[in-house]
Amino acid sequence: MRKSLKKYCEATLSFKVKKVIAVGMAIFLATAPVSLKAAEATYEIEVTATKENSTKIPNTMKQDYVTMAGIMAGLGGKKDTDKIKRSEFARLLKFASSEKNKKMSKVKTSLYKDVSKNHVFAPYIQLAVKKGWMTGYVNGKFMPNKIVTYKEAAKAMVVLLGYGTKENGSKRTGNELMEQFYNLDISDVLKVGENHPMTKKELSLLLYEALASKDGKGEYYGRNLGLTFDEEGVPDFGTLLVKKTPTPIVVSGDFKKQLPFTVKAGHIFKNGVSASENQIKDYDVLYYISATKSVYAYDKQITGTLEQVNFNYSKTQVKSVVVSGTEYELGTKNAREYFGKNGTIIAGVGDEVTLLIGADEKVAFALDVIQKDTSVTGVISEIKTKMSSTKDSYVLGRNMTVVDTKGVCHHFFYEYDNYQYQVGDAVEVVVKEGKTTITKVTQKRGLLGQEIYHNNTRKIGTYTFSPNIRIYDITEGQVERIYSFELDGVKFLSSTVTYYELKENEITTLIVRDMMPGKEDVYGLVNDIQVKTSLPIEEGMEFTFMLTVMINGKEEIMYASQSELFGSYTKGSPCRIQTDERGTHFIPLAPSKVTSLDGNTVFTEKGKGYYNEAIPVYIQGKDRVSYKISYSKLKNCDVSNLKAYYIDELGKAKKMCMLVLSES
Repeated sequence: MRKSLKKYCEATLSFKVKKVIAVGMAIFLATAPVSLKAAEATYEIEVTATKENSTKIPNTMKQDYVTMAGIMAGLGGKKDTDKIKRSEFARLLKFASSEKNKKMSKVKTSLYKDVSKNHVFAPYIQLAVKKGWMTGYVNGKFMPNKIVTYKEAAKAMVVLLGYGTKENGSKRTGNELMEQFYNLDISDVLKVGENHPMTKKELSLLLYEALASKDGKGEYYGRNLGLTFDEEGVPDFGTLLVKKTPTPIVVSGDFKKQLPFTVKAGHIFKNGVSASENQIKDYDVLYYISATKSVYAYDKQITGTLEQVNFNYSKTQVKSVVVSGTEYELGTKNAREYFGKNGTIIAGVGDEVTLLIGADEKVAFALDVIQKDTSVTGVISEIKTKMSSTKDSYVLGRNMTVVDTKGVCHHFFYEYDNYQYQVGDAVEVVVKEGKTTITKVTQKRGLLGQEIYHNNTRKIGTYTFSPNIRIYDITEGQVERIYSFELDGVKFLSSTVTYYELKENEITTLIVRDMMPGKEDVYGLVNDIQVKTSLPIEEGMEFTFMLTVMINGKEEIMYASQSELFGSYTKGSPCRIQTDERGTHFIPLAPSKVTSLDGNTVFTEKGKGYYNEAIPVYIQGKDRVSYKISYSKLKNCDVSNLKAYYIDELGKAKKMCMLVLSES
């Protein structure tokens, strides 16, 4: 009976290793097919660390993994059924060890009677013998052309994995090595006799199991070769596939015509499992391995609203994008250049986009979404007049932007003279065979009117917010995600709610308006404030103030009348600067002491917030003069004097909008 993982530590004392193999080497990458209208899906799969599950991995995938790891170098011309000589096996062991990248030099003296110093494999044989992976025969010969046996390969695995030495420091030899081999789980991989002549395929399968085994130091052996594994010992097949294969392609039509070779039977995989030719579809991301004539397809897609494009530090290329509230790293040149180049954004922020996710979980390609047969329920966030081209002419119509219950913006074209739809209406839109049908959905706009949300109970009136509630603000055609903790203590106005969905008296989806600050608002710190002028009026004096305000890292001089300053201001005060038709207004921000930072999550005494690049970060000196710093530098500072500032205004979400670190 196999030992449990819990007993592994006890087993290592007797050199009995419990190897960890995960469910299908690449199954952790596998996802269910996702339609173009899906968004923000969660792709998680539970990995069970049992040796038995290794058998579910197709042998071809194991062989491809060993090939991509560079271990089979020099045997590329061999067939799977070809038997491997002892000299060739010595070379394989070099590439399967930490000596993988070592430059081999010529041997100065003859090693064995049958291996001259000029023998092509002499350096590899010398290394294998020196390391104890292989030995010669008592007659002084190595027999380089003899086929390596299972017993010889088994002994080499024991030494390679670091179990060739006993607890007292002496070397294991002969039968002791075989006894140790049978204590390793890899001894179960091949059901052959000890004198069985080994083929290329059999050696690659044995080496695969060795890579994912724990060595004598308790580490996964493959890490010695620069391979990566998760905590459960799952080989990172996807990252290696991306690193060792040509740039992926997007399937279009017959995928076989897009390959530089004829794909071999049994060498087609999709999402980490064996697949047939007809399972490879348009828009799959396809990788190929010329050496083994294998293809790997992945069909994970994310469709959503493009909210943000993030460039690298030098602004030369796009590094990631935010789609429907989630950040995705870009993994190919094609994907990066789709969104921007040389600091210039090319893709339309606010438009709908589909990301094609590659084997390494990074974006491999991006596409404009072409509406096919689909059905969308949501709220109209914007209506614009639009000229649409047809085959023979141009048609003046209207473009309706509908935000669905996952925050995704969908765009639909309809007749220009149709005036029955207004921003804020809830609608169901069905597109079928090129025809668009729009139906209004009954709304209860006053659902939460004049009620206050309490985050500790998740209650608002008689309703409860679902733990997985999605809340979106669609003011002025912009879609902004609101988190429930940002609504703690906020009073909902009667006109706020535009659409909701209920399940067992829990609100699962909530679409609102006017709960976010104005998009033109900016945030600054008052470095100085002085009275500029004063005029007598009947009730007293009217003052005009000159403010030195730090905005986006630069000081600006601004003027404000007494009526334009809401609240009181002193040197160092944070403020929201709102400009509208009535003028410029300075509105104080509410503070919350920061308790810790974890990635982009900011934990405060009043809840938490999420940092993004639009939120300014300042350090405030003892003289209360402020300077802008980066968030990455802030994470290395003592946060005991760090405060997060947010808007505390009737009916508005308490969005974090500034971080200020005060010098002690």
